[in-house]
Amino acid sequence: MDKGKRTGFCPSARMTGSTAIGIENDCEDQAITIMPEVCVHPLCAKAGKPLKNRNGFMVCPTCGDSYGRPPRKRRLPEIGEYVRGQGTLVAVQDIVLPPPPVDKDYIFEEITAKVELLLGSEVLNEVCTLWDAYGKETSVKAAIAEAKRYASERKIGPGSDLEVVVIKRVEQVRKRPNREENFYDKTFSSFKSLEVGSKDNLPDPVESIVWSSREEKHESSKTITQQKSSHRPE
Repeated sequence: MDKGKRTGFCPSARMTGSTAIGIENDCEDQAITIMPEVCVHPLCAKAGKPLKNRNGFMVCPTCGDSYGRPPRKRRLPEIGEYVRGQGTLVAVQDIVLPPPPVDKDYIFEEITAKVELLLGSEVLNEVCTLWDAYGKETSVKAAIAEAKRYASERKIGPGSDLEVVVIKRVEQVRKRPNREENFYDKTFSSFKSLEVGSKDNLPDPVESIVWSSREEKHESSKTITQQKSSHRPE
């Protein structure tokens, strides 16, 4: 075979278009322009055994690599088989991954309070909404004080068509701790509500009127769905 003739692909080719094909790499599909007389693998080249023609392909009698055809399909070795550059395969093990760590949701009961101006069952104005920034149920105490001031300034009393109410809302929320400290109480970690599913499988929020300009205290309690139709019981 003419040494300068292009011969297709060599699974052991080292450099495309060059006679210097003894450089080691892992390429298996580079075209070669020179058909070597001996296998280009260093050990085979050192042995100096010429390639033999087998069914139209030039085959190395030492390692079995062939020249003049596309590379053979890659496969995984069998136990006991030697892989050049790796060693002899002695075992294959199935690795069972450990289960992922169990996440914990910390379910907190939050209390907020809002002041509203009503005309019958219609909400004319949502005056403000407060949360327990200064301690448990401080939002309710602050909302009642704000409602009294609001009603007094507008002379809204028991005989008025308008009514000022304070609505306490109790709601459970799923949260998880983060690495920051709690700004309001450095004894504890800070918590953040879940971005998705923070209220899944939890009781419905409950809203109740705890103060009214028509009467000192209202004992009624109702869920959010009931509250949408009316703040006051019939």
